[in-house]
Amino acid sequence: MRALLLAALAAGCVETSWAQPRPRPRRDAGVTDAPAARPRDAGAPRRGRRDAAVDSAPVLRPPTHGTLPAADVQRLLRAHQTALRQCYEAALVRDATLRGDLTVRVRVEPDGTVSDTASSGEDSLRPVGQCIGAALRRVRFPHPTGGAATVVAPFVFSAGE
Repeated sequence: MRALLLAALAAGCVETSWAQPRPRPRRDAGVTDAPAARPRDAGAPRRGRRDAAVDSAPVLRPPTHGTLPAADVQRLLRAHQTALRQCYEAALVRDATLRGDLTVRVRVEPDGTVSDTASSGEDSLRPVGQCIGAALRRVRFPHPTGGAATVVAPFVFSAGE
C-alpha cells in the first residue's frame, strides 16, 4: 500500500507579497509568419476578429498586504486534505515513483475567495500543482485582515510502502 506524506508546514504559511507575473515578450506587429492576408473592402465590417496582443496581455494584480492567521490556514488545508491528496494519487497512477516538493501560492481576496494560484517546485509535479490550485480555487478562506493576502502552502510528496 502506498503511503502519502502531504505536509503543509506551519511556519511561513502566509506571505504578504505576491510575485507579479512577467509580461510575455510580444512580437513586432509588423512581423508575421502567416501568409499575406487578402485585401478586404475598407467599408466591410470586421467579423469576430480581436486584437491578439490585447487579449493575451497578462492581468497584473496589486501586491497583497493582508494577513490570515496561520492556524486558520492550516485548519482549512487539513479540512480539504482529501481533495489535495487525490491530486497526487491521480498523478501517482501515471508515475509510481513520483515524489518531491511543491509550493502553491494562493491569492485570497478580501471576501475570502481565491482569485489566483501559482505553483513552483519539481517539474514532474506540475500537473499536481495545477490540480491543487484548481481545488484551492473552490475553497472559501476566512476574510483576511488588511486586504487581499497571499497564502503559501508547501507540500512534500512521497510514495511509500
